[in-house]
Order: sequence, then C-alpha cells, then structure tokens
Amino acid sequence: MARIRAARPRDDLADVVGDAYAPVSLRPSWGLLSIVCFLLILPSRRLAWMLVAPVWGGQVAAYAAPLLTPGLALLGLGFAWLGQRAGRSRGMPSTSARIGLFLNGIAFGLVLLMILAFILIRFVR
Repeated sequence: MARIRAARPRDDLADVVGDAYAPVSLRPSWGLLSIVCFLLILPSRRLAWMLVAPVWGGQVAAYAAPLLTPGLALLGLGFAWLGQRAGRSRGMPSTSARIGLFLNGIAFGLVLLMILAFILIRFVR
C-alpha cells in the first residue's frame, strides 16, 4: 500500500505572491495630515461662515475666520514636524511631511506678514 503524506507548503509560491498577503501596516500619516491642514486653509473663511455662523451667529464667525487660518497653519506645521521626526526614526525621509512643512510654513509666514501690515496700517499712521 502506498503511504499518504501530508502536503507541505510550496516555497516557490512565496516568490510569485510576494507581499500580497503580508499584514497591512499603517504607519502614522503625519505628512498627509499636514497637507490636509494646508488644503483646509484655502477655504478657511468660507468654512468659518458655514460652520460657525449658523451656531453662534455672524459676529463670532467674523472673528473666527481670521483666527482659523493661523490656527490651521500651526496645526499643519505641528503635524509636519511629527512626520519629520517619525521619518527620521525609521531612517527614511518623509516627502509628504517635507511638502506639508513647506506649504504650511509659507501660509503661516504670509499670515504673519498680513498681521504686521495690518498693525502698521492701523496704528502707525
């Protein structure tokens, strides 16, 4: 009588499949969150009027709109900084964190320039 042996897994199949069945690992996406913050800066005035005005009224929305832009820029800078640190600890640079740092840095710099111009125009005359 022939002996029945248990089938062994084929090692040559691992070369074909590769990492298709590897466990999914979601690393922290701080750079992506930073870019999302920058994209939320662009319509921040309209967002303030759409989200704040129906709840608290137009007076509060008028003050919330100028505060939302630097707040989102600082939040985006913080996310980009965290993305840079996480990328450095893994030994690979995070391109999305660098892009988010650049975009949010420019947005925050323009906000500071706008505040300086407002102060100079309003109080120096």
